[in-house]
Amino acid sequence: MVISRRWLLGHAWPLALSVLFAPGVSGCGVEQGELMVALETDLIIPKDIDEVSLEVLAGGQVRFAASFPSSGDELRLPGTLGVVVDDPSDRLTVRATAFARGTRRITRQSVTRAPDDGVGLLRLPLSWLCDGVSCEAAGGPADSQNVQTCDVGQCVPASVEVANLPAYDPADVFGGGTGTEDGTCFDVARCFASPVFRDLDPDTCTVDASAGVAVAVQTEGDGACNQQGCFVPLRASQVVPVAGGTALALPATLCARLTARRVVGVAISHTCASWSETQPVCGPWASAASESFSPTTPVTLAGGQQQPQSLFLHEEHVYWTNKGGRASNGEVKRVPRAGGRAERLASTQAQPSGVAVFEPGGGEATRVAWLNEANDAILSKPVLGGGSPTRLAGREGTRGDLFLLTKTDTSTVDRLYWTTSLGFVMTVPAKGGQVEVLASGEQDPSSISAVDDGVLWLARGEQAIRGFMNGGTFHVVDVEGVPNRLAVDATHAYWTVGGVPGQANGKVMRVRWQGEPLIPMPEVIAEGQDYPYAIAVDGADVYWTTWGDGALRRAALDGSEIQTLVRGEPHPTALAVDPSHVYWLSAGTSRAGFADGAVRRVSRDRTP
Repeated sequence: MVISRRWLLGHAWPLALSVLFAPGVSGCGVEQGELMVALETDLIIPKDIDEVSLEVLAGGQVRFAASFPSSGDELRLPGTLGVVVDDPSDRLTVRATAFARGTRRITRQSVTRAPDDGVGLLRLPLSWLCDGVSCEAAGGPADSQNVQTCDVGQCVPASVEVANLPAYDPADVFGGGTGTEDGTCFDVARCFASPVFRDLDPDTCTVDASAGVAVAVQTEGDGACNQQGCFVPLRASQVVPVAGGTALALPATLCARLTARRVVGVAISHTCASWSETQPVCGPWASAASESFSPTTPVTLAGGQQQPQSLFLHEEHVYWTNKGGRASNGEVKRVPRAGGRAERLASTQAQPSGVAVFEPGGGEATRVAWLNEANDAILSKPVLGGGSPTRLAGREGTRGDLFLLTKTDTSTVDRLYWTTSLGFVMTVPAKGGQVEVLASGEQDPSSISAVDDGVLWLARGEQAIRGFMNGGTFHVVDVEGVPNRLAVDATHAYWTVGGVPGQANGKVMRVRWQGEPLIPMPEVIAEGQDYPYAIAVDGADVYWTTWGDGALRRAALDGSEIQTLVRGEPHPTALAVDPSHVYWLSAGTSRAGFADGAVRRVSRDRTP
């Protein structure tokens, strides 16, 4: 058996890699039978898949094994590998496994023979429906009839009769092309930029829709993501019209994943045709075409969240809390900043709100802390590993923000700050210790923030910003109207004043709270805003959201250069900023029971 080395190079593949995993040619001049293995996926690289291993076995022995990408290269799919055999009677097992950050996600394998002459096409789709599905052999050697594989989410015999292998044509793999830019691809993000969501009947696994429409599974974070959510498309062959033509039957495994919360919903699109068998999914990794969406387009990192409340950035992840729909079904979760599968760090929580992540030091693992409003407690647990959360602190009326102040002075410890509905402003060392009361008798304190040795909060009841510094409380400034949220830097405090929803009379304000000259005169950063709510600040800009028009906006710290980055967000509740992106939470809509919340991000690129 010989691994074919006749290839047509596509894109800028290095020669050594293209020999094994580049777009293939038709195999002209091959006297022996040849099998052209085509790897393809409906997921996104490298967000969902960042490594693929490929094995070819004959007689139970591994004859070829490689992992892609090799060092210094990028993984590109679809990809083809030619297998030439001297004896057409040899039964071959071809196995592909997809990984994400070292975790195996999908395995697909087939047992077959090469045709006596010509080139047969063997597709190995690395499909989301097979994610996490394990199909062990029923017995016998790897090239026996008993080997099983996953197909459309179910374990089926892996044996493929050679007579059922179609003749290889690169156009059938590369969207009508040869693996260069002349092919077409299925642009999932653009196709479902204006999705129509349909209820999935769990008993029949059908949706109300007519034949011929594009259909996709809405997931929490897998697949192509845009501002509306994350979507994994279904092939036209996976969507079957039922009698009468008013409904479509979908793969039964979707309903099982709906129960397991792997599926958020089903969407259809009238703006594009259904996904054909010959088209790869678009993306900069694709061997047929490139992604059409701009990097400044808002992207969903996690959809289908139930009332997300607070978020926190730490290293490569975004952390957040979901309040949930009942008193004890809240969650603490995280997702990579670049997107990927969300992880549930804690469940059955009692209305969690504020969240923070810290490094305890002394060899202890990274910990996440959050505030449970329903049981007046702050809980904490290691980010990785099991175990029940431990109670750090609490006070009757504990609620809202949980602010973490990390100091560069290693002689001091990180501290958590929060407020209570009974007028207390509290602090505790992040890794546990003595709880301190910084202030009492405050009027509806909320939205707390800290920097250096100063702690500031909104005293909503007296329409003021107040603070604690050098062992005592102080009054920063009276504010106009009822303030919503607060952000602080070393010199200024920034806040939003909602005004009346729908009347565009809200404002974004700032005031100097320390430094020279200290003149506590409020300045208007932006006015005419339709109920501004969340706010964040960095060294150059201030960011805020508006509930009325669902917008995310930015301005220079002095109020100049106001720019709208995003529109159409349902109740954006929290903001965070890193050097490249802005992250926010959308709480969702009442018509969906606030189960359609999301974690999203957008580039900070200033290009309009």
